[in-house]
Amino acid sequence: MEEDPPRKENRRICLERCLSSEKRDRGSEETLRRFFTALFLSDMRWLITRGAGRRQHSYFHYLSNAPVPACQGIRILPLCLREGRALIYMYRPERLEKDLKDSRAEAILKKEHYPEGRPECRLKELSTRLRSSENFPHEIGLFLGYPPEDVEDFILNHAKGYKCIGCWKVYGDEQAARKKFEAFNLCTKCCCSYRNRGMSVEKMVVREKPDTPVQ
Repeated sequence: MEEDPPRKENRRICLERCLSSEKRDRGSEETLRRFFTALFLSDMRWLITRGAGRRQHSYFHYLSNAPVPACQGIRILPLCLREGRALIYMYRPERLEKDLKDSRAEAILKKEHYPEGRPECRLKELSTRLRSSENFPHEIGLFLGYPPEDVEDFILNHAKGYKCIGCWKVYGDEQAARKKFEAFNLCTKCCCSYRNRGMSVEKMVVREKPDTPVQ
């Protein structure tokens, strides 16, 4: 069910007060993060469209370099804000770290001059590139769970010569990719249906089972 409007409005007011304060201690910083997360999960559209100019950008600038724990192991990170639209990245830290440690993924990121180390450092670099260009960098697929071989061949073949296309262009295992596309499409339809019926993002997210292999 949709959150009670007065409660949501109180969160909006508290968030604006926290952001307008010039001095914030550790306690108020944590309060700001809680309000931002709660509003993001229940009132995403308001956060993106609220106010033009400085105030609107302050919501995203504040957290652009600090992923926020949201729910069920998910973190949220605003990657860029442009013309009233925001690109929000939601991810599981452990899964992202595992994906980027793949030897082929490491080679691609090294070739594209990404910093070595923690995934957060690489996310910061990705965010910088997204803000400085109107196009998506090809290596973004590594951050979205695309198979490294598909990302690599996409770059080498200039997006041509692929076997099939779905969420991404496939150059490697076509059968496995098609199964993932079917699962992603079903999940997308279900989430859109739930969202249209008023369900919050928080309630739609499920906790990933430990040691569960990706099918």
